[in-house]
Parts: sequence; C-alpha cells; structure tokens
Amino acid sequence: MRLHFKPVGWFSSRYRVELGGDRAAPVAYLDFATWRTGAMLELADTTLELRRDPLDGALVLLRDGTPEAQAVKPSVWAYTYSLEWAGGAGHLRADGSWGSVYVLEHEGQRLARMKQSAWGTGRAEGAFPDEWPVERALFVAAVAMLAWRAQAGAAAASA
Repeated sequence: MRLHFKPVGWFSSRYRVELGGDRAAPVAYLDFATWRTGAMLELADTTLELRRDPLDGALVLLRDGTPEAQAVKPSVWAYTYSLEWAGGAGHLRADGSWGSVYVLEHEGQRLARMKQSAWGTGRAEGAFPDEWPVERALFVAAVAMLAWRAQAGAAAASA
C-alpha cells in the first residue's frame, strides 16, 4: 500500500492522506498538534489520537481512550523508535545521513518505509504492506513525521 501525505495549505500541520496516485480521494487526514507532541488521525469512520504519555514519554495511539499501539524512543541521541501494536512490533529508524527516510524493520526484515518528498514541499510518501490496516500505516507514518518535525525544530533552534 502506497500512501501520499500532502499538506492542505502553506505551513500547514494538517495533511491529506491519499492512497495511490496524484489527486486520489483522501482516505484520511492527519492533523499534528501545534503546541505539543501529538496528532489526530481522522478516517471516514473513526478518529484516533496520538499523544505523548506524560509519565514515560511514549507516543501512544488511542481509539476512544483505549491504547492500540505505542512508540518508545529508547535514546534521546538516536533517531530510532521501538513500535508495538496488537500482534506485532518493529523498530523505526532513520535510514541515511540526513534522516529524510525512515524504515520500519522487524527481525532484519523491512516492513515499511517513509520518505520526505522534495525539500520545502512538506509532502511525504510511505510504502506499507498491503495486508496492513490503514490505521497501522498511519501510526507508523505519524511517528516518522513527528521525528522529522522534531529534527526541524532542533535545527532551527541551533541556527
């Protein structure tokens, strides 16, 4: 499954998620929080919330207040996350020197890949297993996109 993430406007934190090619009908919207780490994942029939746990810092995906998946960053220095969901797990890590690509691996096998499109467009695209539910693909994509946002914020603060 190939998902395309397109900002709905200039400097937007809201993304239209399309399945397949250009100008496809949206399958979801991904809306990142402005003042805190988190996001809302809006699908046709449900809304999921991704938020940081205040106690351990994990990113937790909630459906109606019930945890469905989580991402833990084991080191503040590394661009890697340990992801867990019902029936599966994997490690999301930056692939390459600039961190514009994230790959999800489990036991040496690549499961998914997220890539930033051309610099400055705000677009991204992801390749996920066809058998995955869209919610899981959105969870992995949101964690990668939050990592990019954190990297951009750190780069801006050090400039």
